[in-house]
Amino acid sequence: LPDEQVGALNQRARRPLSRGELGILLSNRQCWTHALESKWEWCLVLEDDAEFLHGSALQLLGLLEHLVHAASQLEPNWQLLVLSPVDTDDFVACISDDAHAPSLLCDRRLRACARTSPNAAPLDDSGWRRIGPTCHAFAWIYRAQLMKHLLDGFAQMEPPLNPLDVWTWEVMHEHGMLDLALAPDELLVSARRGVGSVKEAQGHDE
Repeated sequence: LPDEQVGALNQRARRPLSRGELGILLSNRQCWTHALESKWEWCLVLEDDAEFLHGSALQLLGLLEHLVHAASQLEPNWQLLVLSPVDTDDFVACISDDAHAPSLLCDRRLRACARTSPNAAPLDDSGWRRIGPTCHAFAWIYRAQLMKHLLDGFAQMEPPLNPLDVWTWEVMHEHGMLDLALAPDELLVSARRGVGSVKEAQGHDE
């Protein structure tokens, strides 16, 4: 990214973001824009390091309709499906300064979730959980309504920019969507070894 673009974006960020962090935000923005322009109801965004743990990428794509249908039966208004690792406790711990995510870390529900159940609340015996904020944004399925809010937030720089796996939850909090994130009980996507992870990219300039 050009220095001028990095500087302009960081003027509207909660803290200075690295080129890696900004690149992830911008690439996801492109995906959300394409999905909405194509009138898709939902969109899976995979980062370069994503690896389906139960077969090939094509097999994961073949599974998506089933996953979305199953989630919709449990929560018709879901906005985010997390196929990568879930750990709200890790999410809270990785934010070094409460001022970097004030709306989230001042939320008593989030604090309570982190203290009592870092891997979220099961939805009966469905094989799904209702989750709180988590890192590892390399295999998330976004609903159209959430993508619209994310694009609007990016255009207005409100809330101020943060790493993707913090800022998305801030936007969801702002629109009353924190209870509309689900994850399957079984981990489906992890990060390939030997490929820089999203968290690593967020910590380095490229």
